[in-house]
Amino acid sequence: MNSRAFTRYKTLPLKEAVQCIVKQHCKRHGNNCDGNDLYAWTADELQGQKMCQSICLSAVNNSRISDPYLLRTYNHRYNVAPEWVHRHNEGPCYLSIPMTMLATSAAPFYFKPLKVSISGKTLLFKDGGIRKNKPSTTAYNEFSSLPGRASEPGVLLSIGTGLRDESHDGFAKNRGFFPRTAEKTAIVKNMVAKYTDSESEHEAMLKVARGNTGWYRRVNVPGLENMELDDWKSGYQKNTGKRVPGLRTIATMEECVTKYFSREFNPSLDNSASPKEVIEQVAEKLVRTRRYWMERGRHVSGGF
Repeated sequence: MNSRAFTRYKTLPLKEAVQCIVKQHCKRHGNNCDGNDLYAWTADELQGQKMCQSICLSAVNNSRISDPYLLRTYNHRYNVAPEWVHRHNEGPCYLSIPMTMLATSAAPFYFKPLKVSISGKTLLFKDGGIRKNKPSTTAYNEFSSLPGRASEPGVLLSIGTGLRDESHDGFAKNRGFFPRTAEKTAIVKNMVAKYTDSESEHEAMLKVARGNTGWYRRVNVPGLENMELDDWKSGYQKNTGKRVPGLRTIATMEECVTKYFSREFNPSLDNSASPKEVIEQVAEKLVRTRRYWMERGRHVSGGF
């Protein structure tokens, strides 16, 4: 897929929308912000390293497109990393916030890849979900290669977007008047589904963390798996009758999430707690960790 290939949406409106958001929330430049900041923090926050370090994941178009490309706000090296750690690109990324967003959102057929030059090397970024639809293993790999790391993360929360529908796995649901075409289409869809499947990553993390009752937790809301990436159906407000963009989509998501988190503990579905209890436990642990370091004059940095 090259920069001239057909895509469903244009990149410029999305970039301008993100620039607008950065302008509204920028603490560094006030009304003079152009929306192309590398960071949204103040000079004091940068000098004192009081900002939360962050990392985004994208994919680079190369001969294999097998490894994710990590866009960091911090200068990470693999000098003290264990031998088993997979070494990705090193150092911080000096892409602006809007450009970083475009690099991580360039889903094939929706937006064109982002072509940029970093450290004198031209890179073509695509949506990181192409290879790492669930990047928990990459996050753990990054944690394990940080200097002065603990033996295990405080907490790693994985948030899913539904379970893959396997009811017609590899077969056409309706063969219609063109059975061979229908079967070929089903095979392609099945390959794409497996290519972006996140459950294998979840199984790998369960082995690393020895289950999901300790520092690794995952919540995955059923019912969201069949929503398209650009699902944004309009609806009408009951009290005003006004048509609101995305209202039906939001209502569907709220219904699925509410049903999921109102579910009581089910031994056949849950290992140790109900979904609501899992989120409460994670939130409590994050708050306790933050308070622990704040009391010692440090600010919690890092996290995925």
